[in-house]
Amino acid sequence: MKYEIRNTAKRPISILCNTGESHHLPPNYVTQFAEAEIINNPLIEKLARQGLIRCNEIKEAKASTSSRKKVVKKVSKSKVTSKAKAK
Repeated sequence: MKYEIRNTAKRPISILCNTGESHHLPPNYVTQFAEAEIINNPLIEKLARQGLIRCNEIKEAKASTSSRKKVVKKVSKSKVTSKAKAK
């Protein structure tokens, strides 16, 4: 599951994830993190309580809606248009 973090402060913020990676977020910047990166992270919890960042869970789209394909009408080669016959 993924989470979206937005920097709502008017200054850059640095976030240290659970894996040890550091991310620097400019003001009003939005980025995505894996659940393992931010769950039970005291720094992220503190920044969220202070209102400096906003965390939202990203809901995955259903597979059935994303797997739809466009329907394209196939034209057989045996049909010749009237313009082609005139030449």
